[in-house]
Formats: sequence, structure tokens, C-alpha cells
Amino acid sequence: MTNRLLFVEAYKLFKRSRAWIGPVLVFLLIVIAFPLTLDINSSNPPEVYLSFIWISTLVVVMLGTELIFSDDFEDGTLEQHIISNKLVEVVFYKILVHWILIGIPLAFVAFLFILSLNFSYELSIIALISLVISNLIFINFLSLGNSLSLKKGSILGLLITIPFLIPLLILLGKMTSAVILGLNFFGYLSLLVGVMLIVSCFIPFIISFILKTHLE
Repeated sequence: MTNRLLFVEAYKLFKRSRAWIGPVLVFLLIVIAFPLTLDINSSNPPEVYLSFIWISTLVVVMLGTELIFSDDFEDGTLEQHIISNKLVEVVFYKILVHWILIGIPLAFVAFLFILSLNFSYELSIIALISLVISNLIFINFLSLGNSLSLKKGSILGLLITIPFLIPLLILLGKMTSAVILGLNFFGYLSLLVGVMLIVSCFIPFIISFILKTHLE
């Protein structure tokens, strides 16, 4: 049953190709256009480009997860999952599938962009790892926001969840600076992994509770 639920959620998102190809293409266009807006002779520090990557990724993930629960809510699928006591699993698989089809591809596109800027290989690898991890955190929190605003429009959910993501952006910036300066960054990376594990374990339960309140 578990494998079937995962396959169903993966198939449903894969069939809606615009929902996962669109965000990746938008992000690709952003990273291609961004260098064109800068002076070629300017010596911008790596932090500028990497901060741009974090924020752009957050915005694109926001677009990719906007309808994560809407279709199932409208066609009554969520009610069936509540009756069968599988709602938490379904929420977890929805987040996982969005991370696989949107979050990880975005991380690799950003990795190629960072390599094209002739940054050090170590910085590029650390950026890739942190993007893969942070994208899962982004998807969890933005899914929480979308569950809160299921009947009220996406703005309410964003206003609630974005403040929780600002400390994460600060953490990513601190870790980037540590790598560039040659300092020990493993503490920041460990904290990032810890946040990912906590968020991935608890947010699906919170989302399932919120979805149940919408359906009562």
C-alpha cells in the first residue's frame, strides 16, 4: 500500500508536467538572465550570486508547490485518505515527490550556474548539498502555508510561513561566508541537516491536522 501511494502521487505530479517542468524552466531563465544585468568588469563577491540563488530558489519552489493540495481537496481525494487513515502518509509523499521532481533538479541547475561563474569546486559542492537540503525545508514550510490558505488564497499562507524561512536564509548565508573564508562550516551544515530532519518529521503531521479541519 505504501509503494502504491508513492507511485500514485509521483504519477499525478508527473502527469501535470507544467507543475514541475515549469518551475525548473523559470529558474533556468532567471539564472541565465541574472548575469546579463551585471557589469562584466565588476568584481561582485560570491555572496551576491549565492544569495541570489537562495532567494530565487525559494520563489520558484513557492510557485511549484502552490497547488500541492488543491486538486485533491476539490475532487474529494483528501476525504478518502482521511477515511482510510492514510492522510499523513499522503502528505509526506506529496512533499517527497515535489522535492524529487522540483527541489533536486533546481539544486543541480543552480550547481551548474555556480560552476559557470568559476567559483571553487568546494564551494560549488557545498552549495549543491545545501540547496538539496534547504529545498526540502522550503517545500515543507510552503506546503504548510498552502494547507493553511487552502480556502483563503495563497497570500495568507505565505505571510505565515515566510518569516520562518528567513532564519534559514541567514543560516545559508553564514555557511557560504564560512566556506569562502576557509572557516569551519560543518556546524552550519549539521544545523541545516538537523532542521531538515525535524521539519520533515513533524510538518506532515501538522499539515494533515490542518487539512482535516478544512474538511470538517
